[in-house]
Amino acid sequence: GIWKVPSGDFNQKIRLAGGDILGVDSVDRWGGNAYSYTPVPPNNEKLYDPRRTLLALAPSNEDILYVLYENGLQNLSSGRNKEADLFKLNMTSGNVWTNLSANLPDFPGGDHDATDPFTIQGGYDMFITVKPNDPNFVLLGGTSLYRSTNGFATTSATSWIGGYGNTLPTLTFYLNSHPDIHNLVFNPGNPNEAICSNDGGIQITNDITAPGSTVAWTNIPNYQTL
Repeated sequence: GIWKVPSGDFNQKIRLAGGDILGVDSVDRWGGNAYSYTPVPPNNEKLYDPRRTLLALAPSNEDILYVLYENGLQNLSSGRNKEADLFKLNMTSGNVWTNLSANLPDFPGGDHDATDPFTIQGGYDMFITVKPNDPNFVLLGGTSLYRSTNGFATTSATSWIGGYGNTLPTLTFYLNSHPDIHNLVFNPGNPNEAICSNDGGIQITNDITAPGSTVAWTNIPNYQTL
């Protein structure tokens, strides 16, 4: 679930979404807890099965919060489910939730177990962040990297900008990028410049706003980790 503690006193926390029972003390279509508790025979005790939930406040408007959570579904040829849900919370006047899950990446004719529709490999590669100067400019990572310039309010403003190449049904790598996205950070002095980390290392772009799928990445070499 999602809570806030406006006073700093955790005894006064306020539930914003979620709960032990799906649909109770929650928002419409919230499924962040749908797969969290598994009854175990013979006494049907609840076994907690943790799944990732990520929060992304918009730095330029901290009344806007995006919530991305692993929904327990799978992108396999038999079902082609998006493996996460996306909600937006607007706290400008009360708490207004919008379910954006239907607008997560799912490219026409591009079905593939590796990356389409939106695939996160059990939460292994999963992240969300918001451009520092634009609350509607949202970056989303799974096995591939995506950008929405309208906060995933529709599908029409979404671009595929990293990870696997946007060449499905043929599976390729996006030029100078690599699948399995883990993070993206902006240059504090230039919000158009960003560094992305993934299973292939780290890459930098000088213009994260480049049109369509033309964002150009440059590998940052001589970096080793274990």
